[in-house]
Amino acid sequence: MRFIYFINVVDNVHTLLIIALVLFGACAIIRGIGILIGMDTNARDKDKESEDFIYRCKAKMWKFIWAFLGTFLIFCFVPSKQTMYEIFGIGTVIDYVQSNDNVKKIPDKCIEAVNLWLDEKMKDIKSEDKPEN
Repeated sequence: MRFIYFINVVDNVHTLLIIALVLFGACAIIRGIGILIGMDTNARDKDKESEDFIYRCKAKMWKFIWAFLGTFLIFCFVPSKQTMYEIFGIGTVIDYVQSNDNVKKIPDKCIEAVNLWLDEKMKDIKSEDKPEN
């Protein structure tokens, strides 16, 4: 049952990635607004300190953007708890079906049952189509 443990751990990682996406996105937006305000200030007074400030803000903003994109990429590939349970359940059923010979006979029996049912229906349809003399 270690798989159930890993499913719960992956769900925690999934939640952590959601939180990281929100934080990195918010920081990138805040830095972007700071750059826009700094550019406005830079246009008014062209001193060296404001240019250094804008350069540092841009560098930090790009760090947050890359962290956001990296987190988003990882988030896309880490499934949720529900998806992990589906993968685990379907995988277990497929393994069982592949290893059990009795389960492999079920489709054949189902097809035979459908054929018998269709034969009976065809007989009923043919008997209804015949005119009575």
